[in-house]
Amino acid sequence: MNATPDIVTMISNILLVISGLILTLLTAAMLLVMVLAGTTATHPQKAKEQDGHTEQTDELELCPFCGYEPVLESFPVRKGFEATITCNDCGACIQTVTCDTEEQAIADAKKKWNRRVGNRPDAQ
Repeated sequence: MNATPDIVTMISNILLVISGLILTLLTAAMLLVMVLAGTTATHPQKAKEQDGHTEQTDELELCPFCGYEPVLESFPVRKGFEATITCNDCGACIQTVTCDTEEQAIADAKKKWNRRVGNRPDAQ
């Protein structure tokens, strides 16, 4: 009887388990770094858009789907400015059409985000 294939299989299985543990540890380390750097949903007020402007504002309603605080981002585009409001928890998002000024884009985004069924002009 030759036990070599059994040993090879056993060593192969051990190596697979070890590589899985290493991958899990690396993933946990990356998540820890992201949380400490404020790039996850845990700290939306610290989110930054590299090319644009990000602000956390009290003028925005909480997310209508999950109740989490949204993040407002405005950025220049080819012919003006656009703004997005995103919930970093559930991913709900709105984006404006291109506006002439950054202030218009932000105001439009806030108006759209804060609109709820009970506060619409046509609601009864």
